[in-house]
Amino acid sequence: MGTGVLYPDCIAEIGEPLPEAPNEYRQAAIYHLQLMFAVDEFLTAAPDARVAVVAVAVVLGWPSARGFSIGDVADLGCSLSSLTRSIARFKISAGLAAGFISDGGGSNGDKPTAVQA
Repeated sequence: MGTGVLYPDCIAEIGEPLPEAPNEYRQAAIYHLQLMFAVDEFLTAAPDARVAVVAVAVVLGWPSARGFSIGDVADLGCSLSSLTRSIARFKISAGLAAGFISDGGGSNGDKPTAVQA
């Protein structure tokens, strides 16, 4: 310490990054990034962004949509069938059609432990 000696970068010496150790927090972060990517792709491709945002809110259980039935939400300005179709499309595009995003990481086929709640 304090000698001014620079220690060599071990990763640079071998020329490639070391493999990541399995980690529940990393799995949760990857899960979250996949989900946020799916939300962004869904919203930007939607013909009616308002309906798409409501569909995402319903599927993900955002506080703005909690406690409302799909019919209640649809009464706020879009048809029930339009909202139902949008919800189904988002579930499929986000990998949530079976109730979870399949990341292949869980032995039980569910979310990583760090995001189960």
